[in-house]
Amino acid sequence: MSRLIPFLFVTAFVALCATGACPPSDDSDNGNANSELPNENTPPDDPPDEPGVVVRKRLVTTAGGKRAVQERWNWDGEEWELISRVPISGPNQGLGADSKAAATSTTRGRGGRGQANLPTDAALFCGGVSSVTGEFATAQAYYYTLEDDGWVGLTMTTPRTGHTITTLLDGRILIVGGWDGRVPIAFQASAEVFDPETLTFTPTGSMSVARNGHAASRLADGRVLITGGDESLAPSAEIYDPATGQFSPTGPMTEYRLNHESVTLDDGRVLIVGSNKTLNAEVYDANSGTFSAIADMNEFHGFGSSATKLANGKVLIIGGFGNTGTNANDIGGVELFDPATNSFTVLAEMARPRRSHLAVLQSDGTVLVGGGILENGDTTATVEIFNPQTNTFAAGPDMPRGGTDHSGVQLSLD
Repeated sequence: MSRLIPFLFVTAFVALCATGACPPSDDSDNGNANSELPNENTPPDDPPDEPGVVVRKRLVTTAGGKRAVQERWNWDGEEWELISRVPISGPNQGLGADSKAAATSTTRGRGGRGQANLPTDAALFCGGVSSVTGEFATAQAYYYTLEDDGWVGLTMTTPRTGHTITTLLDGRILIVGGWDGRVPIAFQASAEVFDPETLTFTPTGSMSVARNGHAASRLADGRVLITGGDESLAPSAEIYDPATGQFSPTGPMTEYRLNHESVTLDDGRVLIVGSNKTLNAEVYDANSGTFSAIADMNEFHGFGSSATKLANGKVLIIGGFGNTGTNANDIGGVELFDPATNSFTVLAEMARPRRSHLAVLQSDGTVLVGGGILENGDTTATVEIFNPQTNTFAAGPDMPRGGTDHSGVQLSLD
């Protein structure tokens, strides 16, 4: 267990504090031209620091993150607008950094970490640091419905941070692993399932090992691949079968990974990239249950990176720690993975290289990239839009407040 302590401080304290994700102690807002906005105390019946961004076509609603306050904002592709606060029912312990979000239904069988869910009408936000109590893990969850623009406060079976959250084919949501925030430090092997019909969380089978900072991707057949974050530092992986509610081993991976990204490709394979101090990338073949190394990435993409599958099937990889894994000024660039050739191509960097940012695929095929931490360590409110037709970024209107460690889900009533 002693060898885990420095690990956890990288994945929890460094990931949550040094990256700017801890609950703020003041109202400062580095890198944000709109820091004069009021930071009001939120009445008990107002929403908490919601953990991320909800996208409806090109409408973005955002709140939360380290620098954000209890306000909610809309962006329609041209400008930001403050909207009225929405009362919630149920518990209100707040969600801060490292919270996760997923839609509760999908229409074409995709979803999971590192890729956008397709049109849905509701989303679950859960776990992470409590923005109210300041604890490093919370059991708080919020269920958001787009049609009513309403929030319901819920409670998971256990506090979690460093967990994963994945939409299953039947619309339920699988929440796996993480840290419960308690000392002595121990990761979790447990998992639970959220049912949007009953708004309840139910324990399901446990993994064979405890994991934190792992990744999860839903396979074409509806099972879920869990990779990395193994408490024993082994390159292990396992599969969750929603039909049985049980995990079974698969793999192993070609190397141990932590705080990496996994994306299910259109051909059914899973791309696995990132983890500090490695350029190596690999793919998982669900038919054989094996991992294979592919061409190396051109740049380092460690903690704080993002991997977003585009409408054309390619994967956009942005930012993250570089080869040291500890230097806030060392941020990876931008590259594109082509599954047809298993190769990575370096793209022109954004105007503001960043990590711990938000990356959301929009319905028009572009990717909204906002917030995060810059090379100088400041939190930023800047926004850039990636155009897959030209493989370039263009500046968007700044977010009203900078933020880090957001999560996002695309929603649509269509």
